[in-house]
Amino acid sequence: MLQGIMPSAARMIEVHVDLSGYSESFNEWLKTLGFEDDPFTVFHPVGYAHHMTGRLWSGIQDVSATLKKLQNLSHEIAYKGFSENLPLYIEVELVYGITRFEAEPEVFAKILDRSNFFHTNRFGDSKADIHVEFPFGKITDKVRQYFLEKLFYWVATPETKHFPAEEIATLQTDSWSAAKGVYGELASNRFPFCKAVHLEQKVFMLASHTSTVMPETIQVSHYPSDGPIWS
Repeated sequence: MLQGIMPSAARMIEVHVDLSGYSESFNEWLKTLGFEDDPFTVFHPVGYAHHMTGRLWSGIQDVSATLKKLQNLSHEIAYKGFSENLPLYIEVELVYGITRFEAEPEVFAKILDRSNFFHTNRFGDSKADIHVEFPFGKITDKVRQYFLEKLFYWVATPETKHFPAEEIATLQTDSWSAAKGVYGELASNRFPFCKAVHLEQKVFMLASHTSTVMPETIQVSHYPSDGPIWS
């Protein structure tokens, strides 16, 4: 953690390490680097048993140098995972926007119908993430199905000392501009029970093994619309 830096003059950076196995010594080594256990009750892709996350603030003028250090650290983590036969993948992300909601919407707006979403059959090369957070167990079947149709996937987290239990719809896009467009739509049109929407730029992704399964990158194209489509 960089001390004395206000969030308005800094960027939050997250480093996620997702492992398909568990090693107590590897876990403890990551903790010495500042990582914390990041439990999931549901995770995508399937087959991952353990998750670690590191977060820090970097002054805007220091972001480039900080990311370079984190890129070197990611290679070190991946090499150690490979040498210990512990398949994993790493994501380094810049948090660009978080919109939080309070008042419930009066209607369910199908705002994402303004965009088209396509499979690419490419894995592990996304440029941005969008996370849509819901309290665990509050998401309606209608909303869940709507996000799945738009090629979002779902993860779920238990209650921890830092966060309540959540369900999170996630989209990994093939371009930063596409992610910003989707984020703008989601930030201006809340879904029932939605708590927050996050926009994160994917700076770096790395796998320890060539067989490591990573999330699919989704292509998004926007087209004009006269307004939201209600139901």
